[in-house]
Amino acid sequence: MPQNPSSSPSFSPSLFHAHSQEHEEDEMMCNRETRFLFGAFSCDSVLNSNFNSKSRAKHHQRTEF
Repeated sequence: MPQNPSSSPSFSPSLFHAHSQEHEEDEMMCNRETRFLFGAFSCDSVLNSNFNSKSRAKHHQRTEF
């Protein structure tokens, strides 16, 4: 069964490239979908813990790590 990528309708290099870039941007931004998929173990949890420790420090004048 010979492979001919140029005639394959299910694969478009330009579309694949665009999707790859989108995915990378999503991971960098830690968007809501990424948070939903990875939960507390996403990079967003790091951002949230930093934010929370700062806001706690405002209220309690104390940071917990």
